[in-house]
Amino acid sequence: MGEGFAGQTLPGVIGGRYKLQELIGRGSSAAVYKGQDDVLGRDVAVKIFHPQVTDADELRRQQGEIELLATFNHPGLVTVYDAGTDTSPAGESRTFVVMELAGGTDLRRQLRMGALPPADVARIGAQLGQALEYVHRRGVIHRDIKPGNIALSAGDGEPRAKLMDFGIARAIEGTRLTATGKTVGTANYLSPEQAKGEALGTASDIYSLGLVLLECLTGKVEYPGSAVESAVARLQRRPQVPAELGPGWVKLLRAMTAMDPAGRPGAGQAAEALAGLAETVLPAAAAAPGEHRHTAALSAAPARHPRRLRRHAAWLVPAALLLAAAAVLAPSVIADAGQPGPPVPEPSPALTGNLEEHMRELERTLTP
Repeated sequence: MGEGFAGQTLPGVIGGRYKLQELIGRGSSAAVYKGQDDVLGRDVAVKIFHPQVTDADELRRQQGEIELLATFNHPGLVTVYDAGTDTSPAGESRTFVVMELAGGTDLRRQLRMGALPPADVARIGAQLGQALEYVHRRGVIHRDIKPGNIALSAGDGEPRAKLMDFGIARAIEGTRLTATGKTVGTANYLSPEQAKGEALGTASDIYSLGLVLLECLTGKVEYPGSAVESAVARLQRRPQVPAELGPGWVKLLRAMTAMDPAGRPGAGQAAEALAGLAETVLPAAAAAPGEHRHTAALSAAPARHPRRLRRHAAWLVPAALLLAAAAVLAPSVIADAGQPGPPVPEPSPALTGNLEEHMRELERTLTP
């Protein structure tokens, strides 16, 4: 048995059939438990909303999430099985949702072990892009795309991704702010328009997905720090996409994270591009062209006077190394003479007016 939000012990069974087993996730308005459906004999995830919520807007949000999830049916989304209301031993009414228990882990935990192989990232991204295309066509913006909301499981030896938690999703109309007047989402993955509290479209999800994929490839959060630090950073600069990822990744990720929402691809376009990247396989141990030429030149050189070479090996190798070092360093020394030192980063501009007020609100309501 798990514990309630106020430390109360939850009953062994909720909804008359779902036996709670262990806590697997907790948020500001709900907790998720692994459970067993005693009627159908299957494992499920049971999301129980905060029993003490009395705010009318929050209650509408809970009901909206249930109704929203119940309409979705896509392999890239967690399936909803049931929903209802249960009364606690203290007489409190609690809303719950019973969902598919996605086996495996989530992307947040997976990333703790480092970056993922590009082919896996492309496959995961294509699956998530297809799921987003499905919900976007139904007039819904997720608004909280992040590693913790992406379930991962292994299917046929390949990773399978499912998008979770539509708790802050909103219909496309009227998406500037929530009913409570606060921006919602996770600071590290907000789109620029979310960070500024502007009207949102489906392109906001594409930007957040782009940041998630970039993190999968590099193993680093692109905009770390507090809510305000993270939000201001993305307004100052675009994400840094390493050229080493290859032209395909660079082009796609730069498009997905364009500052202008109109410049980003749609979810279907992104999914198609990612599926193409997943099929692109490069030899893992391929050497750089220069290395191939260097190796070929050495192997093709005739072996002359082996005794003389062995006799002078002690000074030939150091001499060759010194010559090579001189050849490499000389151009850079010449180029650096008269060049200014590395640029000093400019300090962040002071925030004023509505943007300052909005950033302070972000700091109060969001966490990295």
